[in-house]
Amino acid sequence: MQSLLLLLALLAPLLQHVHAAAQVATPVIHPEETTHVSLVNIFIHCDTPGAVIRYTVDGSTPGATSALLQIDTSVVIDTPGTTTVKAVATKQGMEPSAEAEKEYEVRTRCASPQLTPAGGTFSGSVSVSASSTTPDAQVCYTTDGSTPHSTSTGSTQCVPSGAPWILTHKPTSSSDGTVVKAVAVRTSGYYAKSLVVSEHFNVQAQVAAPLVLPAADLYVLSAPLSVSSSTQGASVHYTLDGSLPTRNSLSVTHGGVLISSTGVYTLRVRAFREDMQDSDITLRNITVQARMARPSVELLATSIPLSPGQGQGQGPTYVGDVVVQLTCNSEGGADEQMQGRASGGRVHYSLDPHITPTDSSPSVACGSNFTLTAPAAV
Repeated sequence: MQSLLLLLALLAPLLQHVHAAAQVATPVIHPEETTHVSLVNIFIHCDTPGAVIRYTVDGSTPGATSALLQIDTSVVIDTPGTTTVKAVATKQGMEPSAEAEKEYEVRTRCASPQLTPAGGTFSGSVSVSASSTTPDAQVCYTTDGSTPHSTSTGSTQCVPSGAPWILTHKPTSSSDGTVVKAVAVRTSGYYAKSLVVSEHFNVQAQVAAPLVLPAADLYVLSAPLSVSSSTQGASVHYTLDGSLPTRNSLSVTHGGVLISSTGVYTLRVRAFREDMQDSDITLRNITVQARMARPSVELLATSIPLSPGQGQGQGPTYVGDVVVQLTCNSEGGADEQMQGRASGGRVHYSLDPHITPTDSSPSVACGSNFTLTAPAAV
């Protein structure tokens, strides 16, 4: 009897080892990374040969009726949110394994934003916006070529989807322009940052528009104009026929333009510099008129003049009607008491020696007559 007890005592550790080895190995759930975009493929394996694995994805403990994992297959989880995967391995003649558990999070990727405008060359500044079709998303962007973060930090700025921001010319920036990168993010719900989009913007300073002086638009015989741009190093070019100025158009030299022929001109001026955006166009409508000869006055009717001493004015006084002819083609002097002004083929006159005639004064066609009815002082 004592010998039997001694034998059992010696075999006890061995029997315990056999009992422990009779349990199926605990399944291992992969991948290790628990957060995924769009979907995740779950792989479960057990080191016990011949063991079968049953699993659940609703957080419940796997049992005999739970889903059976087929050999060399995976479990696909593509529903946005958090999913708890549990697995148990069994084998006939052995104790079931301990329960394995892992939680996974699946996120929907935000739709990549669309930049508007889609890059290009601009003057001075440009309004840029980025829009994502993901509801309630915001856009995070950088202008230094770096990858945007999901929050406003460092060089990353975040704005609501579709909200504009101003991209300006930076004198210290590279001549290659600015690379704008943007992503869409959503902080609520199960969403992942979108893929990065990028566009190239070349925002140039603009040449100052030329200034044309004097401001008058009507000239006689010629139009001497001062034309200049305040941008240093800019070249100024112009046209007189209304066409758009280019670098091949007439060049402004010595700071001015002289229009020496009569006519009506549409002056367009633009300034250029190689490293800057072309200036806006300065437009002026210029009219250069010929100068008409000084009008002459001739009395055609014969009336008996009173003696100069009886007149009330500086010239003689006539009795009866006096016919007056005004001509434009003579540089002769005008009557001292009648002033005339030629304009547009007509002669404007004043009967008051103290009033200089204007374009709104009474007028007759050059070479025409008009009659002064007595009594009248001319």
